[in-house]
Amino acid sequence: MADNKILGIDRATGEELWTLPATGPRCSDDGARLTCVSGHGQDARILLVDPLAGAAGAVPMPGVAQALTDGDDLVILTQVAAEYRVSRLDGAVMALARMQGSGPGVSSTGGPTASVPDWAADPTWLTSLEPGVSDWPPTIALFGTEVMVSVPREADGPSGSAIANLEGHILDVATGDLIEDTSRAEPGGLESGWLVERAQGGLALYSPGRGPVSLGQGQQFLQVDDDPASPIAIRTVESAPVPDGQGNAPPVSEMVATSSETGEVLWSRPDEWAVARLDGHVLTTTGTSLVGVDETSGAERWTLGRENGIWCPCVGGGHVLAGFAMNFERPDAEQAGPAPTLVGIDVRTGDLVWWLPSDGWWVQVVLDGDRMYAITQADQSSISAWDVG
Repeated sequence: MADNKILGIDRATGEELWTLPATGPRCSDDGARLTCVSGHGQDARILLVDPLAGAAGAVPMPGVAQALTDGDDLVILTQVAAEYRVSRLDGAVMALARMQGSGPGVSSTGGPTASVPDWAADPTWLTSLEPGVSDWPPTIALFGTEVMVSVPREADGPSGSAIANLEGHILDVATGDLIEDTSRAEPGGLESGWLVERAQGGLALYSPGRGPVSLGQGQQFLQVDDDPASPIAIRTVESAPVPDGQGNAPPVSEMVATSSETGEVLWSRPDEWAVARLDGHVLTTTGTSLVGVDETSGAERWTLGRENGIWCPCVGGGHVLAGFAMNFERPDAEQAGPAPTLVGIDVRTGDLVWWLPSDGWWVQVVLDGDRMYAITQADQSSISAWDVG
């Protein structure tokens, strides 16, 4: 996706297969179809895209912010001045599919001023929710029979300044009935799922294609975590800032490992915070270095300086953590000096497993078996594919 278009790219070759015009597209996929919202306010519309052919059916839907498929139906989130509305449109997917042509292009009921068709204006159910912070849009996701809604709402911060808390609402996908209000519903980055605090069951990680995973007592959400239900809970604790005598008051952080059963502190590491857990190792950072720590004992196994340390977003599998190294000294670079690089680190030893040149800052990455797709941002965005198996 780009600011004004949706691109279809061949996974094997990187060849552009098709392109569709869209304004600030927000898309989701169900494995077979791409559902996108294009435009904002009165100009917003919903697109159902065949990702193989690039054929799209479109319908105007003023105020729509996000749309998800549920079988042949759509669940949509609409923003109006006084409230958020979550609704279900039965048969909407089939209606949009019938509008699709045989090749790339958008077939619609008309331009932004066209009337909303009857099937789109008559939802099966509609649930209204209190709006949140105006410049931070809400988000929805579908997990099993439940619709999760994350709404940023203003709250008082530790120092009295206003902050945004991501509160949640859980709806029944069939009826729209409100099942539960939650104090926490945080959409994760990349493909890491949602972190939801529920009245029954506590903190759980919701991800597509699997049931919720309950996090142990005291466990922090980590972007990469191959054992979120571990009996050893990892979290970063921040204390009140302490003035340093020079007018500065940096926050004080400590990474703490506790028993998820009893809450007993097992070990701690001051001035560090957790980045990832993989293959029995916890990776932490001091802000200037990446540290590999034994999950059981808290013993330091290795340290990498800023030039080779990984910065997230990151992904992991097996015993390799992949991320972005800003000042990496490439072994066979044509020119001397550090350069932005994608690197794979063995979490057991800190050794470099592989490195890949990057033309900018790594903003998103997806693993597909042994192939990695990365979007980087410099003067412009670019996408690349790498075999890393």
